[in-house]
Amino acid sequence: MLSLLSGCGGGEDDPDVAELIRGRWKNGDGSLVRFMEGDSAAVGQEGLAGEGACRYEVSGDSVRLITLFNGKDQPGDIFELYYSGDTLYMTAITLQRPGERARFSGDRLQILTGKPLYKLHFTRIAETP
Repeated sequence: MLSLLSGCGGGEDDPDVAELIRGRWKNGDGSLVRFMEGDSAAVGQEGLAGEGACRYEVSGDSVRLITLFNGKDQPGDIFELYYSGDTLYMTAITLQRPGERARFSGDRLQILTGKPLYKLHFTRIAETP
C-alpha cells in the first residue's frame, strides 16, 4: 500500500508551474496577464490598447507577478497568486510608489474595493503552445 501511495504524489515528472502558466489570463475586472518564456510577462486591460512590462517568479504553486515602472527594471506593484489548474488565485497585492509601500491580503483588498474576491482571480483564456 505504501508503494502505491508513494507513486501518487508529486514527482520529478510533474510539470513545472512556470511552464503551466504560460499563456493569457483574465480576471473579473477585465485585467489581462500574459506569461511568456523565461520570467517575462505583460499586463493590460480589456478594451484598452497596450501592455505594461512585468516579470514573474515561481516558487512551488506560488506566482509573484511584478509590474515594472516605465517598462524598466524598477519593481512596481506585486501580485501574489496561487496556481491551481486554470485559475490563479489572488492571495495578496503589494502597492509600491516612490517612498510608499502597502501590502494587502486578498481578504483586505476585497473589503477595500467592495468587490468579491473571485473577481480578482485570473482564469486562463489562452494557452501558449
